[in-house]
Amino acid sequence: MHYKIDHQWLYLTIDDSFSMISIEDFFHRFYQSKKTIHLNKQNKDYTLNGQYVPSTTLLKEGDELGLHCMIQDIPFEKTKMKLDIAYEDDFLLIVNKPKHINVHPDSPEQINTLVNGVAYYLKDQDISLRYIHRLDYETTGLIIFSKCPLIQPLLDVFQDFQFGFE
Repeated sequence: MHYKIDHQWLYLTIDDSFSMISIEDFFHRFYQSKKTIHLNKQNKDYTLNGQYVPSTTLLKEGDELGLHCMIQDIPFEKTKMKLDIAYEDDFLLIVNKPKHINVHPDSPEQINTLVNGVAYYLKDQDISLRYIHRLDYETTGLIIFSKCPLIQPLLDVFQDFQFGFE
């Protein structure tokens, strides 16, 4: 599926893997909560080929589904710090967390956490920042951040996936 981002809107060109399902089913496939789906409908935060349509409308290959989801929502103080960025694209940011730093603040006064540094790094982007998992203060490793509310539930599901090695 191809996409483009225009300010606060994400536009997806529907391919055959999403053809002939309803917009509501599309939201379910991306593990959107009932509340999020309800708010999308209530606020008319999606369009199909440039117009709001009922969520029961079937998608067709080549349709353009617009989602008002690239909204700046970074609820953390911004603190300048050096970050070790392992990967970044329009939807994800993966940062290597050093030892002896918290992933997120425990109180509003705590501003020297990894989340605060990432908030500063992303301060000029229209994104919604959410960390997907945490590591202990003493632990180093990769932390995944979602930059788009559409993607976050997919990452949450992936995080819960158990890898079975024998």
